[in-house]
Amino acid sequence: GDVDWFNTVVYPQLAGGASGTFTCNDGKISCDGQNNVTLINLPQQTPKLNGTLPTELGLMAALQGLRVWRNALHGSIPTELGRCTLLENFVAHSNPMTGPIPTEVGMWSSLVTFQADSMGLNGTVPEEVGAWTRLTHFFVHYNSLSGTLPPTIGNWSDLEYFDVNSNEMSGTLPSTIGVWTAVQHFYAYNNRFSGALPSELAL
Repeated sequence: GDVDWFNTVVYPQLAGGASGTFTCNDGKISCDGQNNVTLINLPQQTPKLNGTLPTELGLMAALQGLRVWRNALHGSIPTELGRCTLLENFVAHSNPMTGPIPTEVGMWSSLVTFQADSMGLNGTVPEEVGAWTRLTHFFVHYNSLSGTLPPTIGNWSDLEYFDVNSNEMSGTLPSTIGVWTAVQHFYAYNNRFSGALPSELAL
């Protein structure tokens, strides 16, 4: 069966400078010249990663990528992860995680990909995500997110993929998304949105 890999095996080794089972630049863990972890690449592990994402991940100031999709992680996205201000890719889809998207993710000003679909996330999309001015991929479909989308998502001027289908979102889509001139895929069905698409949005 699954074991609590993240808290009992993975994190203690990463905190020690990627020692033990994992070594820097072994395909699963990447490090910079000072042995600071820059990438955790552990998707679809056998056995699956279990447990929660430890709050101590927030101490990894050099972290640029967290790829832990299709495992058995539960719990919520730790607010401390917001301290990883260099993060470019958060890919944790297909884990039975719950809770909200924390407002602290607004500190990820370099974020390019946020892929948190097929989980159990709830609450609203916080306005702080407007700080993701480099974002190209936003996937949160198949969750239980509710409320309206904040106008700040109009700051995602480079966005290419937007998928919020199959949630419980409501209200109208903000007119600010009219600046999404690069968007190629736009999915918002199976929600409770009202009104029409903003006329500014050229799909």
